[in-house]
Amino acid sequence: RFQRVREAQRKLPVNWQYESSVGAALPIITTLRDLQDTGDRVQVIRGCVSGTMAYVLNTFCGDVPFTEAVKQAVDKNFG
Repeated sequence: RFQRVREAQRKLPVNWQYESSVGAALPIITTLRDLQDTGDRVQVIRGCVSGTMAYVLNTFCGDVPFTEAVKQAVDKNFG
């Protein structure tokens, strides 16, 4: 199925988007490609994506400051 879609893309003037399941639907792939296409060299990507936010939202209950919940998520390598 993937190959049929790619072949249709080559034959028709279409733009195939595939960001919806990457980084909580953040435009990571397109942004990275745009940076590389304009000559930038990406060395590191950091950010709060779904794993970090899920941990924070499940941990934060008012007893722990929000910043501490984020720090815990980062320390546990969620993001």
